Amino acid sequence: MNYINSLKSEEIKKIKRIREERCFYWWEGFKFFSEVLREKEPIVHLVITEKNYKTLKHQINNLDGDKIFVVSDQVFKKISYTVTPQGIGGILKKKTIKLSDLFSENKPIFFLDGLQDPGNVGTIVRVADAFNFSGIIYRNNGVSPYHEKAVRSSAGSIIRVPCYCINDEELNTLFEIDRPLFLLEPNTNESYNILQVDKEELKRGIFFLGKEGSGLNVKIFGAKKIYISMKNSVDSLNVAITAGIVGFLAGQTN
Repeated sequence: MNYINSLKSEEIKKIKRIREERCFYWWEGFKFFSEVLREKEPIVHLVITEKNYKTLKHQINNLDGDKIFVVSDQVFKKISYTVTPQGIGGILKKKTIKLSDLFSENKPIFFLDGLQDPGNVGTIVRVADAFNFSGIIYRNNGVSPYHEKAVRSSAGSIIRVPCYCINDEELNTLFEIDRPLFLLEPNTNESYNILQVDKEELKRGIFFLGKEGSGLNVKIFGAKKIYISMKNSVDSLNVAITAGIVGFLAGQTN
């Protein structure tokens, strides 16, 4: 067990440095902590205030004491990304996956192209978890699902949802696999109502979601354009809401 009360502690500097490294990510909050325990996710570091440690001591007794840092409220506020932190957070290691891993299960996939709002990204991760998607593919031209705000918005789902950052050279792989490709677009003469698309196609589909306000940047050949029917006075939906509807229609809950 490590007790830290100084803002200048070398251990605190180390924690802040590690969480910025490519293979790790930072989480916060009681809800996320309960997900970590439930999933038995290996903890790289746990940072907790003295008050919370006394309350949760029985839940973390089986953790490696060297990985636990009990800190003052002041120190935690210095570490935290939130304005009103709950006093518990930590570092987890990102899951190492290959693109082929996402295709190994016959389940739908979200493809995120240039999304800028971490709240939307985290919500989409939550949707993918709720409706049993194979995972998420994303480009590095937008917010990563491992951004601290996206992690928080996922409410722990990031632990269970595989996320893969695709490079431009790998994009051609998507055109070579036997998967339906779907572009979410406004209602046009070239697009299909999602309710008219075969359910079995949706269950195996890759759904492309583009940047808020401007849409997709990546060029997708051979994809089917689909839309969500709505009243004429509403021309679009928030991208996370769109993902939620797609998740409900294409995903599975068992």
